[in-house]
Amino acid sequence: MRALPAFLLAALLTTACDIPQLDVPNAAALARQDPPQLLPTSQISARAGAIPARITPQTTAGLEARAANLRARAGLLRQSALTAAERERLRGALGRLRARTDGT
Repeated sequence: MRALPAFLLAALLTTACDIPQLDVPNAAALARQDPPQLLPTSQISARAGAIPARITPQTTAGLEARAANLRARAGLLRQSALTAAERERLRGALGRLRARTDGT
């Protein structure tokens, strides 16, 4: 029974929405264009092999430095934000709060 009011509310909200215009303004121009040319996979891979490699030793060194930096940041994020004393102080406060709420 709870679902019925939610469904009715959703139906009411959808009636208030504008339906998007589905026709494309330049549909006629798009219909006159040639379809895209399909190429065999061998031709695509031959073109890819003709492109010179852009990865240089400097690129590799830069990526390794970035990876090391990210690993260091991840290590810092894994550490606790609280010291042991702060953690104990919070646990004590939570214990007192629980005792107070359990007592009422």
